[in-house]
Amino acid sequence: MIKLKEFIKTDQFLLLVVIFIGTILRFWNFNSIPLTHDEFSALFRTNFNNFRDLINYGVIVDTHPAGIQVFIYYWIKLFGISEIAIKFPFIILGILSIPLIYKIGKSWFNSTSGLIAASFIAFLQFPIMYSQIARPYVSGLFFCLLMVYFWDIFLFKKKSKIDIKSLIGFTLSAELCSYNHYFSLLFAIIVSLTGLLFCNRKQIIYYLLSGVLIVILYVPHFPIFFSQFAQGGVEGWLGKPNNDYLFEFIKYIFHFSYYIFLLLVLLIGLSFVWNHFKIKNNYRFVIISIVWFLLPFLIGFFYSRYVNAVLQYSTLIFSFPFLILCYASFIDVQKRSQKVILIFLIAIITIPSLILERNYYTYFYQSPYEQFIKQAENYTNQFGKEKCSVCISSVPKISKYYYEKYQIEPKTFFIPDTVNTQRSISNWVDKTNTPYLIYGCLFSSTSETFQLILDKYPYIVEHQKYFNGDFYVFSKEKKEFSKKEYLNLFLNDFEGNAKNWDKGNVKSYVDSIKFDGKLSYQYDSLQEYGPTFSIPLSSLTNNKYNFIDISLKAFTNNDFTDAVLVAQIDSASKNIFWGGTDFSKYTFVNKWSTVVYSIKLADLNISLEGLDLKIYIWNNKKQNFQIDQIKIATRKGNSIAYGLNQAY
Repeated sequence: MIKLKEFIKTDQFLLLVVIFIGTILRFWNFNSIPLTHDEFSALFRTNFNNFRDLINYGVIVDTHPAGIQVFIYYWIKLFGISEIAIKFPFIILGILSIPLIYKIGKSWFNSTSGLIAASFIAFLQFPIMYSQIARPYVSGLFFCLLMVYFWDIFLFKKKSKIDIKSLIGFTLSAELCSYNHYFSLLFAIIVSLTGLLFCNRKQIIYYLLSGVLIVILYVPHFPIFFSQFAQGGVEGWLGKPNNDYLFEFIKYIFHFSYYIFLLLVLLIGLSFVWNHFKIKNNYRFVIISIVWFLLPFLIGFFYSRYVNAVLQYSTLIFSFPFLILCYASFIDVQKRSQKVILIFLIAIITIPSLILERNYYTYFYQSPYEQFIKQAENYTNQFGKEKCSVCISSVPKISKYYYEKYQIEPKTFFIPDTVNTQRSISNWVDKTNTPYLIYGCLFSSTSETFQLILDKYPYIVEHQKYFNGDFYVFSKEKKEFSKKEYLNLFLNDFEGNAKNWDKGNVKSYVDSIKFDGKLSYQYDSLQEYGPTFSIPLSSLTNNKYNFIDISLKAFTNNDFTDAVLVAQIDSASKNIFWGGTDFSKYTFVNKWSTVVYSIKLADLNISLEGLDLKIYIWNNKKQNFQIDQIKIATRKGNSIAYGLNQAY
């Protein structure tokens, strides 16, 4: 039996320390880890009385294989629906992935490489976050590593004989990959095909039989696969990847942190110096690691660019360990003190980066779905429920979950998901008479709602920013703690020269109908375009997360059908963006109505330099109507709305 002093001197002890820290990081404040939108979606698709309905209405309608959905279906029957119960098995799989990558790294390269790779898997946000999400990502990470572990043993550790146990382990874990996620299925195919290059004569028959068995065991899933494939991808909400996608992903993995990138250089530098400027490596596995990381990315990238968008950071979690292993393969030290220094450096830089640079435990642990309900209740209690109107732009089923969890009476206004959304919101805001209006919105919510509320509630007394959401408290009267959301304002009230506006047709300035002041601007059947606002985009904002808000007052009569408030962004040679909103979404007959449009710059993914913004009204139906009080302003954005996936 190994003595404690001797054990402390081993690599296994260092590995246990890494696993222990990785476990703490995943279980930190475990009771407060919220459910994400994807987890709620999966849970809402488990409310069936039989397996057939689960498959038909809970699996086929999704874009993932049946494995994890079926697991969750039976798991919650045993342990109930709670954050703790649902997330627990996935956190465990995330922890078990740490020793697996150590074993692979040690087998392919050396024990130091294994420890380095295990440390990054233990401490980085990417594997930690997906360990805390009950979806088929960390499970696929574990299954893929387990598959490679058995693959390595079968092909390289016992070449002189057939290791049936490792072959069975490879077959079953590859099958789990296949039922887990289509990208983990893709990875299993790549690994399996790679193995054909290394089989000897004794192994090849058994290996091929294993492949046949994997296909046979997957046959029951073929109807689901073909049905989901026919539905296409998720391009309705997922954009096509840009050319710099891989570089952005690598920056994301390492927290967008200069400190961590310097750490990566330092670790290799120390190893190089301590090994007297020599590098020993098993380049066969270096090449395998590179291919296994790059091939899933390239397939996903080109499929997304030319067929249907499917590539997300989460889909690369199955292959990203091999990027880590490729890097770690160039680090090899023999002295235990040197290994301790390397692991200490990774921990002392990566963990503070996770907590302080990425603010992970703040942003990820504050779900906007939950915070909207809690904060709305807090402020209505503070100001008095009779003084507050509440508008929650969220998912009703998720809100209902939190109403029930916190035993809150759901007296809130939900934004209806209909073609008349903006008209109904505008009408609702017009009818509110309370001193305060509370508004919680996801970052995917309609951006124009903010302006509709601000038109009647011009003061903001609270703005809380969350990952993927914002919470506001508006007031009709100015308070000493009112917040300023707008950075600049350009107004055209048609009373004189307006900065950055051309005047349009001077004969269209009329005094018969006006919203404020002496004049308004009239469009008629002979005038398709009127005054145009033009300005360099960088003069309005240098922050890609900001909004450009446009609003105007419009007076329409019974014969009016529609017109368009247009915003376009141009470079010197081409149009970059064209967007707008129909007047008919907002206007009411024979009265002044507020028409609004917002540009969410974060969704455009453009450089702000060298571009020009133009704003104008397009009278495409050749209608008669008046406009007044056109306002253009830059609104502060929420830099942490995408914060878990992008740099702040």
